[in-house]
Amino acid sequence: MEDRRNVFRQFKALKSREERRQYFWDYMLWPTVAVIAAVGLAIFLIVKIVTPADHHVLYVAVFDEDLNEVETDILKNSLQEQFGADGKHETVLIDDNFVSTNDEDMSRFNVLTANHEIDVVIADEDVFKALAAYGYMTDLDTVLSEDKKSQWSSELVYSNGLGEDDTVSLEDTESGKGPVEAYGLSLSNSTEYSKIGNLLKTPVMGFVLDDTNQTNAISFAGVMLEGAN
Repeated sequence: MEDRRNVFRQFKALKSREERRQYFWDYMLWPTVAVIAAVGLAIFLIVKIVTPADHHVLYVAVFDEDLNEVETDILKNSLQEQFGADGKHETVLIDDNFVSTNDEDMSRFNVLTANHEIDVVIADEDVFKALAAYGYMTDLDTVLSEDKKSQWSSELVYSNGLGEDDTVSLEDTESGKGPVEAYGLSLSNSTEYSKIGNLLKTPVMGFVLDDTNQTNAISFAGVMLEGAN
């Protein structure tokens, strides 16, 4: 501390601008830079700590579809408002970049579900049932209330699930030997889904096993089935 005071005393004692400039360059530049860098780092860390991390309040993976961007954005914005998400750090993602016959897409899906990032799957019925057989989908009896199951009873889609000794994996060729349960909800009569997609002949939605935004996922199902006729 005393050394710093001496440096500043000597700096102030210099008469000419040229002497002060040279003295600053020789003795004060790097300490000043270090202080500025430390302050900048401290500000960055404070901002990082107090700023919420970006995350999805709902992630919907859509297979083999080409969604209408305008209508999808309208739906996404409406859902974000419904979920109280700010649309910047908290967002809804409706991702139609999944092709069921593409190995890279299926590998990405496998990684995302393993990391509990995807909440909802929408796919044609045969693809959906295959995913249920591989163990990716949730038995609706375990997540829906009796009122919801009764309300949506006509839309329930049944499938074999994962066998008791099977593992959740696309590589498990012995999958699909579990009991038949309701894993999906048909969107074939959904007016809301028809606004965003029309390539799937028999669209079905369901909840990914151990999804992290289950309440929002169920709310999303309600939005999709509100226009079912």
